[in-house]
This record gives sequence, C-alpha cells and structure tokens, in this order.
Amino acid sequence: MAAAMAAFALLHALPAHSYLPMGDGSGGVFVSAHWQSTPIPIEISTNVSAVGTKLQGSTSFQTVIQNSLNSWNQAPNFQTPLGTVTTSTAQAPDGTNLICFCTSGVVFNQNDGTLALTVTQFSGSQITGANIFFNPNPTGVCFITDSNASCANGTDFAQDLQTVATHELGHFIGLDHSAVVRATMYPFAPAKETQLSWDDVAGASLLYPKAALDVGTGGISGTISKTGAVFGAHVFANPTGSNNPFGAFPSIRKTPIGTLSDLSGNYTIIGLPPDDYVVYAEPLDGPVLDGNVAWAQDFGQGSVMTDFTTRFH
Repeated sequence: MAAAMAAFALLHALPAHSYLPMGDGSGGVFVSAHWQSTPIPIEISTNVSAVGTKLQGSTSFQTVIQNSLNSWNQAPNFQTPLGTVTTSTAQAPDGTNLICFCTSGVVFNQNDGTLALTVTQFSGSQITGANIFFNPNPTGVCFITDSNASCANGTDFAQDLQTVATHELGHFIGLDHSAVVRATMYPFAPAKETQLSWDDVAGASLLYPKAALDVGTGGISGTISKTGAVFGAHVFANPTGSNNPFGAFPSIRKTPIGTLSDLSGNYTIIGLPPDDYVVYAEPLDGPVLDGNVAWAQDFGQGSVMTDFTTRFH
C-alpha cells in the first residue's frame, strides 16, 4: 500500500476545545491512525548548531525532549508506544524517527509563526514513521530551555521549548490538533505549559489504552442537528464538579474533553473520569478553524458546518 504523508504545525500566538486522532473518514466512518509496530524508536539530534538557531538556556535540548517524553509516558490510562531513545548529530532525516533542529528536510516560512512541524508517514491507517522539526529561526520568537533564560534579541518573545516539544510528541503518537483551548494539542502555543490536560489524556488513551486503566472512565454520546445533521460541531464535556480523579497524577490538568460530530451529526466523547459535566456544542469559527484540524478533509468534505450558535445542556 502506498504511503501518505501529513505535516502538523504548531503556531505561535501571544497569550492564547477536543482531542482528535489523525485518521481517515472518507468512507463515512472515521478510522484512527496509530503506530502498529511498537515500541517506537526515537532519535534525538544533539546538534543544535543549525545556522541562526535561536535557542537559549542551560538545559540541553536532549533533556528537554526527554522531559516531554516523560510527560506522555507517565500519563494515566495510556499504554505508551514510545520506545528507546538514542542520540546522534544528524542534521537531516536519516531513516529514523528523528527529533531535531535540522538544516535540511523541511523549509519553514519564517513569517507564518510556525514553531515546529511533525511530518508523519502513513500506510493506510498505520503510522510508519515521523520526524519532528523545530524552526531554528522563528520570526519574533526564541526558544528557551529553562525559566532563567532570555532571548538574545530583547524584542523576541521567549517560548518555552518543552511546551512545543510536548505538543509535537502528541502528533508523533497520532493526535491531531484539539479545539480545547487549554489542551496541549491546541494549535496555538502558550508561553509555557508542560502539563497534559484531561483532553490530551483522553486522546492518548483512546489510541493506546492500558489493559487495566489507572482511573476508570466513561463516555457521553449524542447527535447534533438543526434542520438536519450538523457535521463538524465541536462538542465538549466541561467538568463542573470538585472531583479530581487524576489526583495521583499531579502533572495532569483538569480541562474539558471533546470531539467533533461526524457526517450524521453523531458524536461520542470517551475517556471521561468520574465528575459532573455540562456538554457544549459550538462551531469551529475561531480561534480554531476547520483548517487547523482538517476534519472536513478527512471526511471528503469541503468544510465543516459553522452556521449555528453555541448550545449546552
């Protein structure tokens, strides 16, 4: 089967709702993409001397990436597929699953705010390879590796590297962008946020669930309709109780968990830990747009539906 390729960018936004897997719904039924061959070997390039690389801080690039890997590896209910990490000085993709500030293999548009790209190869619904590229010279931004660091150019915005790396590793395991503003997989990066959200945990455990869950979870299903089915509504369950079911995992933040409605207007939100919830349905009309999640394209449609107002119950 021929391989396909997709790229997922994280954009910079000054202070900036749904877990979504990569996949295909062109037959009307969405099939999530994931790694079949696990554990996934990962190579980190310790060569960060790409021309013009804007990276500051005393913590090494390798340590930052390992910290981001640990965030995912330690997530509840998630049977991590992430495997052995090796290092190299590669400055271009070399047939491995490489994470790097690379001098070749990808060209960044320095004016569009892209901080990093994950380029993923597929064979059908199976992920067969992935590379994470960090933009060595983003306009108006520098990367910092610790809180004491600052940009060499005083007018640049200091962007925490681990925040970006954790987001890109979500793409690496098979997650698309989320419309949950507080999720790690939200397509616009905050200055710093290294903890995963409930939304991220739900997405990861959807793709790679543990046989015995650390925390029991449930789901909510329904249909969004007007005069007919509403395709691509962002539906999310907002926790309103005082429970903290993931209290044994202090690196997990309480957030809404969501999804998008399919061609028939149906949705299912799974991975909900015990709590009280209010369910919202809203259009993807900003700040997250259909182009940020490619949901319509996945279903062979021109766009999601946005001609409705937010509802909740």
